[in-house]
Amino acid sequence: MTYRFPWIIGLCCFVLLMALSGQQSYAATGATTSLDRRVDALDAGALLRLPADRLIDPQRQEAAQKREALIIPGRIAVYLFAALALAWFWKSGTAARLRDRIRRSVRREWMVRMMFSAAAACIVRLAELPVQFYLYRVDRSMDLLSQLTTPWFLQWVLVTCAWMLVAAVSVTAILWLADRSHVWYIPALLGVVAVIVLASLASGYDTRTMTQDHGELPFTIGLGPTLHVVIPPAFIRAATPAEYRFATTRITIERALHQPAHRLVLLILLVLLAMSAAVGIADRIVFRRDDDPLTRVVVAAAVLALLALPAHMIAANYARMDSLRIDALAERQSGNVAEAVRAFVREADRGLEPLSVSTFEAVFGDDDPPIAERIAAVRNAAAQ
Repeated sequence: MTYRFPWIIGLCCFVLLMALSGQQSYAATGATTSLDRRVDALDAGALLRLPADRLIDPQRQEAAQKREALIIPGRIAVYLFAALALAWFWKSGTAARLRDRIRRSVRREWMVRMMFSAAAACIVRLAELPVQFYLYRVDRSMDLLSQLTTPWFLQWVLVTCAWMLVAAVSVTAILWLADRSHVWYIPALLGVVAVIVLASLASGYDTRTMTQDHGELPFTIGLGPTLHVVIPPAFIRAATPAEYRFATTRITIERALHQPAHRLVLLILLVLLAMSAAVGIADRIVFRRDDDPLTRVVVAAAVLALLALPAHMIAANYARMDSLRIDALAERQSGNVAEAVRAFVREADRGLEPLSVSTFEAVFGDDDPPIAERIAAVRNAAAQ
């Protein structure tokens, strides 16, 4: 098999994803007034007693289910494309050839390691680009993102450069420690923890997330000094005072319980376990004749990309259970279950949140619980 074949597959996938992304638009902008009027017209009795599927706009819910069916395969593909790109990079001998070419041009080994690691990170990002653009186009066509393509791509380039720098410094530091100590993995793991914490801190400046305006409930991004509460303007315009009180109470409880920090700790533990398993598995993969510690890092990274998928599944399921608990606590403190249900109905209609999900979607879904489960959580809390 020629080693250009993976790139042909990637190009075909890109064309396919572009075609899929040209789906019908479900923009809420033109229907904002009618959506909000419908939600505002729901009386307290209906919000307390009617089944969740009778509270949600059926057309918007159909769009939400279509979005979920499109988004989840894309999320899985991000991990698979990264793993396949790294596996091809190593198996084809391209990694060894690139390493040798850099060594012929650069004398210092630490510079070789930095340049090689940055190039590997760039290959991963390029492999993920078609899927990431597809995910962007799905949300953009459904009016869940206001960011235009050019700013989105510029942000993608900036994030790529940042990850190339992180990969260069991290891999160089780990290999430098491995050359000098038998317990190199301890400071290496500490370095990984530092990278995750810094990434969480930097997420507090994610302008794309902070400028979303599709009416979802307020949420937090960042960590510690960079933690921000994001209140979408559409929510401010549409929410009733009682809805707003429930939403802010929910944020207050989340911050008081230090939930962002707890989720970060879980993420760190999962990443450390995945890294340890990746190194162990990579050691059992047959060596190439031109392998050295630098190219073996690529093998470990490919395995890690695959293990990152179950790690994401565990973290997302924990976040969903945590959200349901915070929903119930917020309802008890705000004391208005009808307005809490109204807030969830508005989020489902405006933000295209699914009412319910299949088992597959529940396993591979995002951090937010289905709207029906959130409504049930606040109703049960009020009944206790």
